[in-house]
Amino acid sequence: MDFIHGCLSLSMQGKLSDTLGRKTLLLISYLGPSLGYLALGLSPSILVIIVSRIHNGIAKHGLSTSKAYLADITTSKDHASTLGTFNAVSGLGFIIGPLLGGQMADADPTFRLNMFAGSLIYVLTFFLILAFVPPLKSPSPIPAKPDPKVRSPKFTCSPSVLSGPKADPWIRNLIILRFLLTFSTLLFRENFTIFVQQRFSISYTTLGTILSFSGVVTTVAAATCGHVSWLYSSIPRHVLHATLLLATSILMATLAPSPALMTVCLVPMGVATAHLRICMLSLMLLKGQEDQRGEIIGLGDSVASVSRMVGPSIVGLLQEGGVATAGYAGSGLACAAAMVITVMFRGNL
Repeated sequence: MDFIHGCLSLSMQGKLSDTLGRKTLLLISYLGPSLGYLALGLSPSILVIIVSRIHNGIAKHGLSTSKAYLADITTSKDHASTLGTFNAVSGLGFIIGPLLGGQMADADPTFRLNMFAGSLIYVLTFFLILAFVPPLKSPSPIPAKPDPKVRSPKFTCSPSVLSGPKADPWIRNLIILRFLLTFSTLLFRENFTIFVQQRFSISYTTLGTILSFSGVVTTVAAATCGHVSWLYSSIPRHVLHATLLLATSILMATLAPSPALMTVCLVPMGVATAHLRICMLSLMLLKGQEDQRGEIIGLGDSVASVSRMVGPSIVGLLQEGGVATAGYAGSGLACAAAMVITVMFRGNL
């Protein structure tokens, strides 16, 4: 699912939103999953479940397209504030959703109630977009009917951010940098549950409380990112400081001698993660062209999906060297990213 959603679907969705218009892709991105979750709720076999999951992996791009829409209607200097508020509201959904989902799962252990509720929410969102979200970009005009006597040219894709005449090496470098930063965080978080259980032997209730607290910190940090950005004279400097904070907090959390001190270390880690996610996207939008924003955002989200896909395998190998090895590797990778930032943006820091 991560491969279909991240490597293939997200980048193609971004290009389609640049071509067909944001509202059209938003409608597709919410109507498609509503049908997918309905099929999951009604699924009579494992085959239907697999097909429904593949369908959702291809169609579910509401968050990426929404960010592209917001980037279109705000100025570049307001991107951090707007995207930070958007991520904060999305974070509230990820906090409230699991709580409600758990209650519904207790009431219906088959998870059908969860699937039907998810489908209903997507349908309601579809109609809200249809009624209240104005279109920003009309679809490309339909070409005239070709003359049968004239040989049609071979189909070619529109110029891409990563190749073609509009390709920008800065975007490629920023995508690689974003992968390093995302992967450094995932090395710690993918190992977090096992690390805490083996290191401190805490209960699942305590573990759940720590995870919820971390989610709240990230949500609040995302909401304040725009205000913090105004204190910096350049986005690269903000990214560098957040990267150094990430490297330090991952190392301190890995070395923490108690659950309480480890939880305290999760606060700067959550702040750094939220700020990096928003500032890196703002930097990519600033370096890219306006008619490529959808593809840029799609590629940026693809990085996170690819990291989630390969992360568990790498963490499993690192655990052979000890339960804390993944944390040390994550901190070291963040330090390497900080050095890359220093080289890339020398003169702008």
